[in-house]
Amino acid sequence: MIRSPVVEMHVALIGMTGCGKSEDTYCRQDTVMSQPMMVWLMDTVDGSGRDAMRYLSWADVYLVVYDVTSQLSLQYAESTLQQISAHEHHLCARQHKCLLVGNKTDLERYRQVSEADGEKLAKRFGAMFGEVSAVDESERVAALIRRPIGALLAERAKRRSPSPRLYSSDSEIASSASKNSFSTSLKNVGRSGTLGRRSKSPKSVDIIKLSTSKKTGSKLLKLFHN
Repeated sequence: MIRSPVVEMHVALIGMTGCGKSEDTYCRQDTVMSQPMMVWLMDTVDGSGRDAMRYLSWADVYLVVYDVTSQLSLQYAESTLQQISAHEHHLCARQHKCLLVGNKTDLERYRQVSEADGEKLAKRFGAMFGEVSAVDESERVAALIRRPIGALLAERAKRRSPSPRLYSSDSEIASSASKNSFSTSLKNVGRSGTLGRRSKSPKSVDIIKLSTSKKTGSKLLKLFHN
């Protein structure tokens, strides 16, 4: 029995420094909707003013995180959602999913952002929404991350090409032969180097490289990894 290839899913965690993100990248084997996959989770870390948006083309799923005790972090999340929306509409035809996450719900007495405000912002940008405390809710964090992954898998399954059908006329056969010939010529040109090579993602080695962080605090990625 031939096994289906393992799907890779790239998840980018984006948020303002101090909102409860980690500084690690994890690769975890998981199963979502009966589909085995490798899930790469990467924290873009906005620590030194680096542009986290350079990872937009890398990710399949965006986890935009804000701190429920910080109104400023919600404003940062809103700006991030605007950039993601602009990227999807103008620069990328690939399907993506976005999840807005309110973190640190264990600090309820210091809350500045209501759950209703978070839901309203997510709805405005067509994103999923959830709140979590990354301190001790590992299963909830994992379930939250699986939501957009499952939704993306379902959408991609719907858009798969239909099964091949028989030709109904000689003209279709001729048309197919012409397309196959053109496709073969393109492959030959590609091997000869006449056509330009596909551009590589920026710093792909850095993206996949696993890092370790000694900082304390809530770590959404580490909880999902465990």
